[in-house]
Amino acid sequence: VTLTRSWLASLLAPRYGVAWGDRGGGSVIHEEEDEGRQITVSVQKQAGAWIIRVTLTPPIAGDLLVTLGAERFRATIDPNGVATVGPIPSQLLQQSVGPDMTIQIEPAAG
Repeated sequence: VTLTRSWLASLLAPRYGVAWGDRGGGSVIHEEEDEGRQITVSVQKQAGAWIIRVTLTPPIAGDLLVTLGAERFRATIDPNGVATVGPIPSQLLQQSVGPDMTIQIEPAAG
């Protein structure tokens, strides 16, 4: 999954004087189906940084890798198919100039 810089910056920027809040379980920013697997990406702002949660249905054993240029964030996919990465500094996601975000699934060996 690749989410472009311009799309991320416009989506996550404060709008109409209202910034993203710290409450709730996050907001879905992307959904797709790939090879029979539903992939849902959501974000939540906590303490000035971002948490990215990816849910895979059906679940798969392995790791999730989120890349923003040279910055890499890794998390293990739990038995329910959920992986959470963060905190990711706000400037990595909200600046209008910078790398796209790529999300990769690395299945467990075996």
